[in-house]
Amino acid sequence: MDKNFEKIFSQAHDIAVRDLRKCYDEGKILASLKFFSDFWARDTFYAILGVLEIGDWEIAKNCIEYFLSYQKLNGKIPRKICIDYNAVKYIFGKSITRKKPHPSYFGILPPFSCMDANALLVIAFSNYIEKSKDFEFGKRYYTQVKRAVIWYENHLRNGFVQEYGLSNWMDVVFKNGNVLYTNVVYAESLKRLSILAKIMGENSDEEFFKKQYENIRKRINERFWNGNWYDDQLSNHTHFDVAGNVLSCYFEIAASDKMHKILGKLQLLKNDKLLLPTVDPKYPWWKVNPITYLFGMQDYQNGTSWMWIDLFAIGAMKKNGFTQVAHDYFAQICEIILKNKAVHETYFNEGAPYKTRHWESAVPFAWGSGVFLKVYSEIVKN
Repeated sequence: MDKNFEKIFSQAHDIAVRDLRKCYDEGKILASLKFFSDFWARDTFYAILGVLEIGDWEIAKNCIEYFLSYQKLNGKIPRKICIDYNAVKYIFGKSITRKKPHPSYFGILPPFSCMDANALLVIAFSNYIEKSKDFEFGKRYYTQVKRAVIWYENHLRNGFVQEYGLSNWMDVVFKNGNVLYTNVVYAESLKRLSILAKIMGENSDEEFFKKQYENIRKRINERFWNGNWYDDQLSNHTHFDVAGNVLSCYFEIAASDKMHKILGKLQLLKNDKLLLPTVDPKYPWWKVNPITYLFGMQDYQNGTSWMWIDLFAIGAMKKNGFTQVAHDYFAQICEIILKNKAVHETYFNEGAPYKTRHWESAVPFAWGSGVFLKVYSEIVKN
């Protein structure tokens, strides 16, 4: 590896490790110390991918056990577990600790459920078992993890996961119906559960969930594909959802020919930017939660950049033979981290941390730090 690359990769790695560990709290992971000082499922489970790369096994194990302790009988995992009163925190900027943690299962708009927490738990759990070889832990919680996937059976329409309101990671943008991102992470959870079942010696489950995965993977490639990329929703053929398309490549759900088209599209989209926007073109004003306009943050997930998406794009490029492009792209990410001396939550496309008059990027940010460490291992160690 080029010595200049090696130096900035190593320095950015050290910052990501520091920022991730700053978010550790009582053996678990806070999403951030700023704004999001609760235990968020999505942030935790993406962060675990990096936690495993630095060998913090107990942190990963504690987080998984913690969320499973709040699992409902129907299999639902909380979207987040609040340790303070969020309304007071976000409106008045003050933190008042609750007497006991409070799990929240809905997305931002009750009664609609958060739709990616369960799938991300399965992905994190499977990765933990594979890397740690903690098979006793796997056997202890296998049934609960399986139940997290089965929960989706009552939320399938047209053979895909159905959602309403503000129910996936892009939780200030209204999306209803069959959404690409959610179905991609659901498909990956089926694949990971099949792998987990094989490790646990559950042969019938291995075959069953493998077939389930192959079926939805085939259907995503048939139904979401518009000839150039995967549609954001089955009902929306105009917007390129970057996260959903990137993850379809990273998780190898996209067929090979489609993957190359998407990766080409990403390079064109990034051509005059340091970081990818979340969507192209931007969503119209009426699809964005009106509350964001009060804070002047209506572009929060509508055209700004979230580094975890770029990182998974780099991982997908590396897997598909775009080695030099991936290394150059990763170097740009490292330079942004070094310039800001931290891993932020949200950025402007040119790499500056996101900031409006009434809101600014959370930092340190566990999710982004964890994904950085995961992709670092794929770029540097491999």
